[in-house]
Amino acid sequence: MTCEVAIFGFTLRPIPYTYLVPDNLAVQPGQLVEVPFGRRKSRGMVISTSSSSESIFDLKPFTRILSAQPILSTIQLQLARWISQTYFSPLAEAIELFLPRIPKVIPPVNSSQDQELILFPTIDQATSAHNSYPSIIYGTHLPTQEFDHSWQQIYSGVAKAIVGTRSALFAPFCNLKKITIFQTESDLYKDERRPYYRTLAITKQLATLCGAELKAISYSPRIQDQYLINHEIKKITHPFSYQVTDLKKTPIIGSTLLDTLKKTPSSARTLIFLNRKSDHGSLTCQTCKQVSYTNDPSLCPNCGSSQVKFKIINLSTLSKKITDQIGPGATFSTQQIFFQPPEKNRFDTIVVLSSDTYLHHNSFNAGEKTFQMITNLIRLLSPQGKIIIQTAFPQHPSIQLALQTNYDDFYHHELTARREASYPPFTNLAKLTYRDPKSEQPPDPPRLPINIEVLGPFDGKNPYFVARGQDLKALESLTRPWVLDIDPLSI
Repeated sequence: MTCEVAIFGFTLRPIPYTYLVPDNLAVQPGQLVEVPFGRRKSRGMVISTSSSSESIFDLKPFTRILSAQPILSTIQLQLARWISQTYFSPLAEAIELFLPRIPKVIPPVNSSQDQELILFPTIDQATSAHNSYPSIIYGTHLPTQEFDHSWQQIYSGVAKAIVGTRSALFAPFCNLKKITIFQTESDLYKDERRPYYRTLAITKQLATLCGAELKAISYSPRIQDQYLINHEIKKITHPFSYQVTDLKKTPIIGSTLLDTLKKTPSSARTLIFLNRKSDHGSLTCQTCKQVSYTNDPSLCPNCGSSQVKFKIINLSTLSKKITDQIGPGATFSTQQIFFQPPEKNRFDTIVVLSSDTYLHHNSFNAGEKTFQMITNLIRLLSPQGKIIIQTAFPQHPSIQLALQTNYDDFYHHELTARREASYPPFTNLAKLTYRDPKSEQPPDPPRLPINIEVLGPFDGKNPYFVARGQDLKALESLTRPWVLDIDPLSI
C-alpha cells in the first residue's frame, strides 16, 4: 500500500511525494505523518492512499504517524487542492492555511448539527458580531488556549455559528450549511502572501463542496465579484446632500472650501479625507489645467506645454494648512477610517480633498475603486449630512453614480466597458514579479503560449509583468524567482 504525502516546508515541487505504508500501520487521508526526506525527517500530510505498491522507483516507507486521526476532512483536502491549482502554489503550502496551530486534543466528531460561517473584513467587526450574537469566534489572532478551544468546538460539531475574518474559511467544519460574507469589496479579503488567494473565490468553492447556502452582502462589490456571485446590494437610506468642486478651476485648498469649513457650526463633526497619507505626486499644466500622473514632469501629456507644476499631496501638510486657516476641530484621515464601525464615526460634513487618486492611474479598476471610496464615505455621513467631492473629473460616471448611490447602473456601465476592453470578469489577470536579489539586469518577459498576453515590464521595488488570458494554466510552469499573484489588488 502507498500514500501520497504533501511535505511541509519544502515548496519547490508543487505535487505530493509517494511513500510506502508499513505493513503494521493503517493510514487515512488527512493524517499527519513523519517521512524521510533526503538526510532529514519531515512532517507531511497524507493526501491519498492506494492499494497498489508498484512503482518504477524504490519507495521509502514513512517513519511514523503523528496524528491518531485525520486533522483535515475530505472536503478540506479537496479545497486545498483547488487552492493549489487555482493559485499555482504548492499543495503543502495550501494545506498549511488550514493548520496555523494543531490542538493537542482532537475531539470526536458529531456532525448532526448544521454549522454557519459569518465573515467580516476586520477583527474588530468580527469581534463586535461575536459579542452581539451567540457564536464561536475563530482566527489566527486568538491566543493559543482560545484558538484551541474554538478549533475543538468547531471540529467536534458543538459550535453552531462561527464568526471570523478570512482565516475562518479554514476552520475544521464538520457540517457547514450556510456562509455569509460581508463587504466583499474590502482589500483585506485579499491575502498578500503566497498563495495570494481571494477570499470570495475560496468561499464560493467551499460552499459548493459543502452544499452550503452562500450569501454575499455589500454596498459596492467588485465588478468581477458581482459577476461571480449575485450579491445582496445594501442601500444607503439616510438623506444627504453633495457638492462637486472642479479642481481644474480651483486649488485643492481653495477659498470656497475654506469659507465652507469656517461656516460649519462648531458642534458639527467634520472629516477631511485624503485617500493616502502621501500621494505619488501630480502634474498640473498651467496652460490647459490638465492634471495627470506621468513619469515625465517636463511636458503636459494633454497639450504638450512645458508650463507644468509638480505637486505632492501630503495629508500632514494639508491638515496643518487647513487647521491654520479654520482652527482645530476637524478630523483628518485616510482609508483607516473605513476600518472602524460606521456607527461610531458619523460626520455632518465630509470633504474629499482629491477623489482622483485612482482615476489618475491607468488601471482597469480605477473607476470601481473610486465608486467604492465615495460610497464608503457616504456611509459615514449623519442624516442630512453633506459630502464635498473635489475632482478634476466632475462628470466621471464613477463619481456621479456614486453620489446617486446607483450601483446597478455603475455595474452595467463598467461591465460593458470591460467586455469591450477584455478585462475581468471576461478574462483573467496575473501579476508576475521577478524576485532575484542576485540579478542586476531587468528580467526578460516569461515565455508563455500565444493565448496569454504579457504586458510590461513595469517598474517597482521588483520588476513585474502582467499576464492576461482566458486560461492561465501555463503559468504553472513558472518557478522561482518568479512570484505569481492571480487576480492582484493592482496592476
